[in-house]
Order: sequence, then C-alpha cells, then structure tokens
Amino acid sequence: MNLIELTQKYADIPYKLGGKSMEEGFDCFSLFLKIG
Repeated sequence: MNLIELTQKYADIPYKLGGKSMEEGFDCFSLFLKIG
C-alpha cells in the first residue's frame, strides 16, 4: 500500500465519522504520522 492509498484511507475515516472536511482528515493523518 502506498502513501496516497494510506492518506485516502485514514483521511476518510474522520470525514465519514464526524462529517469533517477532508482537510481536517488529512491533518489527523499528518498527526498520526508524527506520533507513529
């Protein structure tokens, strides 16, 4: 799985759950990368 697929996968989770924007989802993904 490449970075783009990972980004789409993880960024889409908060978008589906909380109705957040895709940009917020991407921010969550960026934070996930920093922590992980």
